[in-house]
Amino acid sequence: MTFRALALLSLAAAATLIAASPATAQPYPSRPITLVVPQAAGGTNDSMAGISLQHVPYKGVAPALNDVLGGQLPIVFASLPSALSHIKAGKLRALAVSGDKRSPVLPDVPTIAEAVPGYNGTLWIGLFAPAGVPADVLAALQDATRKALAAKDLRDKLDQQGVEIAAPTTPEQFSKLLQDDLAKWARIVKASGAAVD
Repeated sequence: MTFRALALLSLAAAATLIAASPATAQPYPSRPITLVVPQAAGGTNDSMAGISLQHVPYKGVAPALNDVLGGQLPIVFASLPSALSHIKAGKLRALAVSGDKRSPVLPDVPTIAEAVPGYNGTLWIGLFAPAGVPADVLAALQDATRKALAAKDLRDKLDQQGVEIAAPTTPEQFSKLLQDDLAKWARIVKASGAAVD
């Protein structure tokens, strides 16, 4: 099915680079290291920072977080809402956030871009509809979504989880964001040498 972008009402949650709690953290070595990471957000770090990251496929962030918590992996890229409770409980240590600005819920945690200029791995969620949906139906969906996201109780809940609601955009602006991100990640995947088995 061909899909057409409905205006982006992004729930942008920066991915968070996290590691085991300080009690189990090891000193940073003076020689190059290979980190085993279960999420693809590291791809840009790999090429931009000149470090070697080995991707480990997982069926979701929960099993990856469990393996970091259990000591099977040293580090993970995870969405902030997925990791925040573990960070606040002191079980995980946030090393950096992948968005272009610091997170309001973790203001002392730097962005990756502070160490790797130009890095931006902001996660976003958008709404899509099948091609051919009438413009008045799209407008009604867009309006209902804006109203829902403007509700104080929902905004408060999302804020507590580290989710930032981006300003609404037009379908054309969202389409451009989507195309730009597809092109960016295609370059990263190509540069990494990754292939589908």
